[in-house]
Amino acid sequence: MKIKIWLVIISVLSLSGIRAQVDDLTKAIYIDNFFKADSSQIILGDSMAETQLFDYAQNCGFNYLILYGLSAVPLGNNPDAVDALRSFVRRAHEDYNIKLGCIGQSSKFFSRIHNKYQALDIVDSVERLDSYNLEFEFWKSYHADIYEGYYCEYYLAPNGYSCDSIGAFEFAMDELTKIDSLAALLSDTSIFQSPSTVTTEIYVGWNNEYHAEVLADKVSQKELDRILGAVYKSAEEDGSLNLFYYYHQVERLAFLGNTAEPISFLPIFAVKEKQGNHLQDWMDTIGSIPYVWEHYAGQFNNDTILPLDSIYLEGYVWFNYSQMPLCFDSIYNDGWLQGPEGELVADSIYVFSLIDSEITDRYYWELPEGVSFSDSLKWDSQVNLLFSSNFQQGDSIAVRAANRCHIGERQCFEVQYFDAIPQLPKMLKGVFYLNGLVYVQFNDDIPKLVNYQVFNLQGQLLKSGVLKGKTIKFQRNTAYNILRIEIHGKSESVVF
Repeated sequence: MKIKIWLVIISVLSLSGIRAQVDDLTKAIYIDNFFKADSSQIILGDSMAETQLFDYAQNCGFNYLILYGLSAVPLGNNPDAVDALRSFVRRAHEDYNIKLGCIGQSSKFFSRIHNKYQALDIVDSVERLDSYNLEFEFWKSYHADIYEGYYCEYYLAPNGYSCDSIGAFEFAMDELTKIDSLAALLSDTSIFQSPSTVTTEIYVGWNNEYHAEVLADKVSQKELDRILGAVYKSAEEDGSLNLFYYYHQVERLAFLGNTAEPISFLPIFAVKEKQGNHLQDWMDTIGSIPYVWEHYAGQFNNDTILPLDSIYLEGYVWFNYSQMPLCFDSIYNDGWLQGPEGELVADSIYVFSLIDSEITDRYYWELPEGVSFSDSLKWDSQVNLLFSSNFQQGDSIAVRAANRCHIGERQCFEVQYFDAIPQLPKMLKGVFYLNGLVYVQFNDDIPKLVNYQVFNLQGQLLKSGVLKGKTIKFQRNTAYNILRIEIHGKSESVVF
């Protein structure tokens, strides 16, 4: 298989088949420590911390920040706090094209945000928050104390709801209606000269069939715009991911997908979570944020079992900011992709590497059908790739420099043409190229006496001898070589 290779630069990550255009994806992150009344480690009002947050979001591709802590901001009696929030929101919208949402457990919180910030005359449409996020964990029937204690005392009993999961769900759904009514006020041109569209969303850790039906009804009534669903799971022992096909995830999507109403859904991935179902260890070793989304979205779109036609995968969310890995300002392609030239032999192993790259030691390899890793990881700077006979003309080997939250531009080798692929004799296991040397590997059942000769295409003998062990090694002086193997008077030849 002759290949002609050169460098191709591609700057956009694409995923075919995903039910959302890449440029339209909602890429969100929860922001903890945004404001705490009893802490000096806050973001709001700290110019440097705000800039770091915006730069992090921009570098890592996030376009939606979901803010914790707004309930502690003294909006009612502190004009400076109002001005600080106005400045932050305006910077997010105008300088970074980032949307902002706020989190609350009841309509009381959002009513306060509406009256003491969103509806103020001095706050214009550019300075308003974009989304209201209800976070009330109605599904936690296995944590009865949450209903008998905090939820019961502050939310359920005072409002006439039973202190259990049933009462919690009824309360959450009634609150969602009230929250949507508050959001709708901001779009009323009879009230505001400068109206705004504010979306409503809800965080769901798990739902049953009844929950799904009610949530779908909320969507159909235009009281709910999207659902954020927890996909909290650690990586497998071998470093691989399985964020889609596990019990709670599959069950929740099946219930939501069985409803007739189209539902916008954003999976939430956790870099750190108190129950231990998170990706922190994986992220600290081989992981990368873009790969998590690519893995989940790929399995979502390739699934043929679950009823997913009514679910629109709008994007993703990460939890949460303070636990996220460091993100550099940028990842450059200062290295060069290096691979074999000449003829590729089917079912053989070849070395590809990115060389002369001084600013990154993490990489992300993309392989076409017919090519697989051989004792290598997709994060290695040098990989051993096994080429099978179904590697096609026009397929590419691609690598991108990466850190844990960002993948840089892509460098590719593209196969432009190739000859008929010579098949190796059955006795050969494979051919391996490394540092100008050729390694010919024989199968374990090779006879004891094997004579071999290596020629160039002009017939010049390069090396000969009797096989000792299971590997022949010789210097590759030309682009093509002929290996002649003789066993018991019978010979076979192969060009590579």
